[in-house]
Amino acid sequence: MRCAQRATLDTFARDVLGINPQERGGNPLQAAVISFVLYSSGALVPLLPFLVTAGPSAQFGSIIACLCGLGLVSWGTSSFNGRPGWFSALRQILIGGMAASFTYGPGMVFGSL
Repeated sequence: MRCAQRATLDTFARDVLGINPQERGGNPLQAAVISFVLYSSGALVPLLPFLVTAGPSAQFGSIIACLCGLGLVSWGTSSFNGRPGWFSALRQILIGGMAASFTYGPGMVFGSL
C-alpha cells in the first residue's frame, strides 16, 4: 500500500472510527488458539452429561447444562451492556430454549431423532 493511502486510512481510523492504528496489535495465532479453546469448551457443555450417564437422564442433563451455560455466559456479558445480570440470563435462556425447540421439532417430525 502506498504511503499516502496508509496515511489516509490511519487518519480515517483515528478520526472517524476512534481507533488508534498504532494500538491495534494482536497476535492472529493467539486469537485463533483462544477462539478454538473457547468454542471447544462451549461445545463440550452439552456432552458432559453423556459421559456420566445415558438415555433420557443424559438428555435431560444436557438440556439443563446448556441452559445453565447460556445463563452464565449472558450473566457475564451483562457487565458490558449495562443490563441487569438476571435479565440478560433469563432472556438468553428463553431465546436458546426456543431455538432448541424449533430445531428439535422438525427432527421429531421428519424422524431424524
